[in-house]
Amino acid sequence: PLLLLCCSIYCCRHPLHGKSTEPVLCTSNSFMALLRRSNLRWRNLMRASRPLAISLAQKRACSGVHADARDDRPTPEQMRAHFVQSMVPMIGFGFMDNTVMIHAGNAIDLTLGVTFGLSTMAAAACGQICSDVAGVSFGGMIEATARKLGLSSPGFDGDQMSRADVKRTGLLGSVIGVIMGCSLGLCNLLLIDSETKERKLEMSTDAVNGVEYTVSISNAEKEDTTAIIVEGPAGKGLLASILNVLMEKDIAIYELSSTAADYGEFKTRKILVTKNGEQIADE
Repeated sequence: PLLLLCCSIYCCRHPLHGKSTEPVLCTSNSFMALLRRSNLRWRNLMRASRPLAISLAQKRACSGVHADARDDRPTPEQMRAHFVQSMVPMIGFGFMDNTVMIHAGNAIDLTLGVTFGLSTMAAAACGQICSDVAGVSFGGMIEATARKLGLSSPGFDGDQMSRADVKRTGLLGSVIGVIMGCSLGLCNLLLIDSETKERKLEMSTDAVNGVEYTVSISNAEKEDTTAIIVEGPAGKGLLASILNVLMEKDIAIYELSSTAADYGEFKTRKILVTKNGEQIADE
């Protein structure tokens, strides 16, 4: 087109052999009009295709992001390591929690429960307080022990740790670990004497109903010692209570003897004591 345009201009300025140049000029003008119309159509086509090009570019960008997200997905080996690493410490937490709660609750039930008439549920609630305190105090030690086991690390980066599937896997491992630990902690119930409280309650009931113990103190049983003789039905806890009182009074126990008897039967208990190496004064 550029060459044809130059030829038209040349013919206009230099007529060939005296011939008229009007046909050439007409052809040149028609060609220029065609170029203008083609240029206008091209511009309109470019304007119409611009949104489509932008949309295609956005789709390519989104597909690239999704491809990156797919590439950032953790491997099954990483997920398994993360599950195990989340589960093992919680097994220790669950076991410790149930162990402390059972033994502390049982001790409270046998002491404050019998003395003040607390229910078993109240004693269990007090044991749960002790268990929570132990969890806060020794939680770091349990985690440090779990790290020393040499469990494989999942090796997540920052983006992977924020993924929803990684968080769900860690939560599932922690829940299963707590369930397993608490279930193992229930084995402590095999070490608990469930009849001890009933025996203590029976002893306290017997005292209320008129079952009495006789206590006699004499300095004539043995030289340089004082004899304390307790007679009454056999039961757990009585002798221990007497010995605790004697120790609080700074009284040394020289000799201890008792007759054999089944629970609830009559028996005699003899305790020889001294204070500062001598007999205790009558007063």
